[in-house]
Order: sequence, then structure tokens, then C-alpha cells
Amino acid sequence: MKCRKCGYLTSDHVPNCKNCGYPASDLATRRGASRTAKPKRRRVLSLMNVSLALLVIAGSLFWWYLTTNNRDGAMWAANRYFLLQERAAFDDIYLAASPVFREGLSQEDHHQMMHGVGDRLGRLMRRSLAGWRTTTNFSSGYSVILQYASRFEKGDASEILTFIWDGADWRLRGYNINSTALLSF
Repeated sequence: MKCRKCGYLTSDHVPNCKNCGYPASDLATRRGASRTAKPKRRRVLSLMNVSLALLVIAGSLFWWYLTTNNRDGAMWAANRYFLLQERAAFDDIYLAASPVFREGLSQEDHHQMMHGVGDRLGRLMRRSLAGWRTTTNFSSGYSVILQYASRFEKGDASEILTFIWDGADWRLRGYNINSTALLSF
């Protein structure tokens, strides 16, 4: 055992320190001495653990903040898209879409597709957000995928809109609509 008062090492079964006479009941055992000899190290480790936990929490909150802002901006763009769709302003939708969208579909084909969807499904009765997800890509930046559950006069549909951030605004990158009413010939 090591004496706390003078630091002298004595055997385990001695009632008092041989050097200074300090009571052995107050002497730390060898195992305890190693634990109590490094309180600064323990404090540093616990401080590092607390700092790491706070860093993880702060990072999670920051990521949540970014994705929520992206979702809100894309939902605003989706509402703008749906207003143009209800007015049958398909040319405006096409011209406001991202270059990726316009490269995959000509303006005439987009116009025909949107008129066909409107003819087959009828007027919109109700639409609600069913889910959303954000992605980050080095080549294309931020994108948000919004899924809507929609009810039309002639049937239900699932609409998926993908928006991409171009640095100034959210632009439509993809539109997908699924409905059994579209399958009828």
C-alpha cells in the first residue's frame, strides 16, 4: 500500500505506515491507488465523452435543420407546380423545370402527357403529403422527393415530384403519377 501522506510503500497487512505512522485504514490499496492516482485523466476522458456527445447532438440538429428547410422550399415549389397544373399552364411548368427534366421530354410530349392525365383522372378532389426525403449529391446538389396521395374524380393516384436546388430556386426534375385509372384503355 502507498501512504497518502508521505508516499511510502508498505506491505498490505501493516496497521500503520512505517515511515510516518499514518493509519492503514486510510491507506489506499494498490488497486485503488492506481484508480485514485489519475483523477485528471478520468476528468479529461469524461470531458471528451461529453464533448463528443454534444458534437453528435449538434450535428444531428444541424442536419435536421438543413433537411427541413430543403423540404419546406421544395413544398413551396410543389404548391406552385400544382397551381400551374390546375390552370393547365403546362408550357409554364415545362419552361420553369430543370434542364434535366427538359432534356428527357420534349415540350409537346409533356403537354400531351399532362392533358392525358387530366382527361383520364378528372378534376382534383384532394391531395395530401404522404412522405418526403432529401438527398445530397456532389454532381447535382440538393434534391427533395415529395410523395403525395391524391384523389381525383375518376380514381386515386400517387404523385411523386422531385425538385432540385439550382442555387436560386427549386426546379422540377421529375414528375411521376401512378393510378389504376390511367391503365384503362
